[in-house]
Amino acid sequence: MYVAGEPVEVLRAPWEGRRTWYKALVARSVLLLLAMIFAGFVLRQTVRYSVQVPFWDEWDFLFDYQRYETGEIPLSALLLAHEGGHLHGFGQFVAAIGVQEAGWILLWRLTGMDFRLLMILNWVLAVAFIVLMALVARQALPRGSLMPWAILCTSSFFVFNPGAYQLWMWSIPPAYLMGPLLFLAAAFCAQIKLPVDVKILAAAAAATIASFIFGAGVLLWPLLPFVLATCIPWPELRRHRAAIAVYALMGLLTAALHIYNLLNFHNPPLAEGSVTMLELAGFFLGYTGNLVLGFPATALISWAQVVGAMLLIFLGLSVVAAIKSCRGKPEWNAIAIWLCLTGYQLFAGVLVTLARHHLGATYPVEASRYVLSTSFLPVVTVAIAMVAMRAFRWSLPGSLSWYSGLLCAVTAVLAICLVIRAEQMPGNLAAFRKCYRQELRGKVALAAANLVNLKEYRGIYPWPDPDSFRRIGAFVTQVAGFPPMWDDAFIRKLASVTANPQEPGGYMDRFALHDGKLTLEGWAYLKARHEPADAVIILAVSPSGPGSAELLGVAFPEQIRTDVASAVGSPDAVQTGWTADITAPLPETGTVIRSFAYDAESGQVIPLLGDRAL
Repeated sequence: MYVAGEPVEVLRAPWEGRRTWYKALVARSVLLLLAMIFAGFVLRQTVRYSVQVPFWDEWDFLFDYQRYETGEIPLSALLLAHEGGHLHGFGQFVAAIGVQEAGWILLWRLTGMDFRLLMILNWVLAVAFIVLMALVARQALPRGSLMPWAILCTSSFFVFNPGAYQLWMWSIPPAYLMGPLLFLAAAFCAQIKLPVDVKILAAAAAATIASFIFGAGVLLWPLLPFVLATCIPWPELRRHRAAIAVYALMGLLTAALHIYNLLNFHNPPLAEGSVTMLELAGFFLGYTGNLVLGFPATALISWAQVVGAMLLIFLGLSVVAAIKSCRGKPEWNAIAIWLCLTGYQLFAGVLVTLARHHLGATYPVEASRYVLSTSFLPVVTVAIAMVAMRAFRWSLPGSLSWYSGLLCAVTAVLAICLVIRAEQMPGNLAAFRKCYRQELRGKVALAAANLVNLKEYRGIYPWPDPDSFRRIGAFVTQVAGFPPMWDDAFIRKLASVTANPQEPGGYMDRFALHDGKLTLEGWAYLKARHEPADAVIILAVSPSGPGSAELLGVAFPEQIRTDVASAVGSPDAVQTGWTADITAPLPETGTVIRSFAYDAESGQVIPLLGDRAL
């Protein structure tokens, strides 16, 4: 029975109250368990496939890190004059101010460039975001409500998408995450019991940091005052004029620095042709529906655009329902915060569209880095819809149409996303493994850069310049945790190592010399890791002894060897076959050809059996 739109409490027997409490406990436990499963799966993949090697955008930071460490540039240059290769386009100039870069470089110094530790830090930051989503809801809803737990679960589902494998395997915290995270942190501070001055200054600090991390971060300056005015009574807020003045002053200073940096930004603009509004809209919808990345469909662009349109329609329905049902109620605090975050996400999508549309309509549905940044919109949309649905529930039967419509919409969206996730999971897992192998081979190329240029360096390095790769590699490999680069001393020491017939790393089982070309074949397996060797090093050892050894080449296991898998007793040993073709000038007669399995993770080298003499 309902009176004035509110439920009337009915006396229950004690056992009914306990049953209700147990049901709530079970529901919370299930929702928490699901959230932990989604987050834990990504953590497991990150730990399993992480590699201690710089990867793509990290090299931008490494160049300035080297210059800073060697005293070529001061800290102020990092803060005000960065010109990285990935900072082109409208809306990206803010990142050139360099606070983001200086912060990540500081993390590198504190951790000794332990990339794996920083990857886990990225995961922790993502956990902090979903926890803040739940805490924002908890502050606005009655005690005991299941909605914060449901929001925690759905947020974990969308944020911890394996399709964002590139970002999970980066050792620089993603800029796309920091803006929403800082916004939620400042909004949560505005909700809880803190001095008003502290709330205002916390908002100023969050807006300042966000502004210098990503272009859309400047939007926090107008959004956070709206959040403060929603959470704090206006007369109370007006009394703290000193804190408001500090907020305004910091905002003006930030704007001045933005203008200064824009006027001194020297990267040449990219050549762009004419573009229509329809093309921009298609790019924006594809970016918004980027959560389908890895979905096994031929028309992936159309799928992404359809999903993007679906999310925007769902967003519009949720916003209207929330305004209708929660305006003037305690739940409005959370709704207002999420509406502001929605505006931030839409603005960020517009900036990405303006900056990257020249790369084509396929770019947003192929870029793994955007999967995380586009996950925040469905997270907030579902949260708004859930809170609005809860509000309509207490005004039944008058709000039956709205309640039923929202319930159907939430169920449909979550069901579609679950189907997409199930279908894209095999492709996403394959992408993790592919990225892992790519980075390991890039690490081999980094170790070998002093002696030979391997094309595999392009798997981790964004520019086709092996000379610059070698120069920066010499700096990176001096840091603890990296195997040193190969040199003549390494080759001589390697040539003197003898194979253990009881625990071989593989075998060179074909040796042929024909028309001045030496062909070698074999297999190489790392028993300790239960994986194919990351590379095979081929040496020519002179008859005079190991002191005259020469590097002939580097091969990579790519061929299927079912016989090896059967002999080893592990399916992981299938792709262990390798082949190498060595042309003139060939070593002198009597030279011994030796091969070694290389473990790029540890730098360990294991001799293979089957040495041959020319």
